Amino acid sequence: MKKLFICGLTIFVVCFVLACLFWFSFEQQDNKTNEVSQNYHDDEIEDINVATKNAAVKVRQGEKFNITYKGSKDVNIKRHADKVNVTEKNNNEDHYGLNFNPFKNIHSTVYITVPKQASANLDMELHSQFIQLDQLRLGDVKVYTEHGNSEGFKVKNSTIKNLTYQSDFSSVAISDSKIKQGNLKTQNKIEVTRSLLKDTILLTEDSNIMLADMKSNTDVKASTNEGNINISYAQKPQDTLLKLNPLKGKSHVNNPYFQHNKVGNGQNIIELYTNQGDIYID
Repeated sequence: MKKLFICGLTIFVVCFVLACLFWFSFEQQDNKTNEVSQNYHDDEIEDINVATKNAAVKVRQGEKFNITYKGSKDVNIKRHADKVNVTEKNNNEDHYGLNFNPFKNIHSTVYITVPKQASANLDMELHSQFIQLDQLRLGDVKVYTEHGNSEGFKVKNSTIKNLTYQSDFSSVAISDSKIKQGNLKTQNKIEVTRSLLKDTILLTEDSNIMLADMKSNTDVKASTNEGNINISYAQKPQDTLLKLNPLKGKSHVNNPYFQHNKVGNGQNIIELYTNQGDIYID
């Protein structure tokens, strides 16, 4: 009886292993990395629209105008006049829930390379989980992230004429950049460092807003329901007026240059609102 049980168990294990290997092999064929690349002349494109569900979008400066997709999905890169549309198709959606297949490639990225001379008049609308802009000069940029991701939206070493950002979950991180006009809304944290914000609105529902080592002529409105707002300057603030409105919290003006919440003629306005949290000016 014992030998019969061991024999049956052995046959079951062998069949199970063979079935798993067959399934993994089939899935490996179905999830091969797909790479699509398109080159454009510098003066051909003025508008880029990217719509993905899972792929990251990384926009960077380079020598040639190029859009490249690397991932496991099919993708369409189509040009209409001076506009390029990039659409990721969910051709092999996982219907099993959790992913147990070691061969399955779940990382996909859209790389957009923009020459310096072509970027100033370039507009973008980007829909993705993770979006990164680096070393760019751009016109109107609209960014939407639909899924939770701690690295949601990053801007580095860039100048943007008009930035719109909207997300229910993802965070914002801006560094060493200049936003000439902006409207950013999320439920996650907003962090800005060593940057200049002009005519910009920052809104978050549940997290902190941190502006560190800001340029002296920053002009911003910000509001958070649950978190704190912290602003510090790299140098003496220039012609700045503070309008601080903590509902249940307190305001702390620790920067010695402010006298009665004002420096100079006050043409740069810092208007801040909190519900539960405090406001700090350093």
